[in-house]
Amino acid sequence: MISLYDLARSRQEQGDLDDAADLLRQGLLLAAEAGDEPSLAYYLEAMAGLAARHDRPRRAIALLAAASARLEATGSGWLHAYVPRAPHGPDTLAGLRARGADADFQQAWTHGRSLTVPGAVRYALDQQEQP
Repeated sequence: MISLYDLARSRQEQGDLDDAADLLRQGLLLAAEAGDEPSLAYYLEAMAGLAARHDRPRRAIALLAAASARLEATGSGWLHAYVPRAPHGPDTLAGLRARGADADFQQAWTHGRSLTVPGAVRYALDQQEQP
């Protein structure tokens, strides 16, 4: 899982967003299959970064909220000890909030926080914007 995450983040930084997305989807599925929720959360954060780069702020917010909920429930895990995390903090959220209405932000955040692990995986793998 470390190699997929690191490679995906590298591809993302190089601007190869399609390859990064494929690698993140693979890693997300592996983390879910292994029951590694902290790693799953890091994959969700990285996928949020891709959504933001594709001008999909609501999707990015929901993915960050789902990641936040998983990390609060399970702790930070081990992946961050080996590779840097995708941008995920208050500055990232403030930037996403500024791109739309506050009500949209709150709705997307609430939706993401409400997702179960299987629901978060389905949402992350779904290429369509969720209501």
